[in-house]
Amino acid sequence: MNIKSTKIKLSKSQVEAFFLFKQLATTRRLVCNICLKTCKFIVVICTFSIKFTTTFEENK
Repeated sequence: MNIKSTKIKLSKSQVEAFFLFKQLATTRRLVCNICLKTCKFIVVICTFSIKFTTTFEENK
């Protein structure tokens, strides 16, 4: 009888873990999109500053 109750508890926690994982995956996708946009923005700024610096150095 005790073993059956622990099996039910395990399956319930597995279901909870699955939903938590699903929610985490959705949140992670959102965070990834934000990170990608930020990363692209940083890359653009870096490229621009490097171009600006090299142009400035050449003009000296």
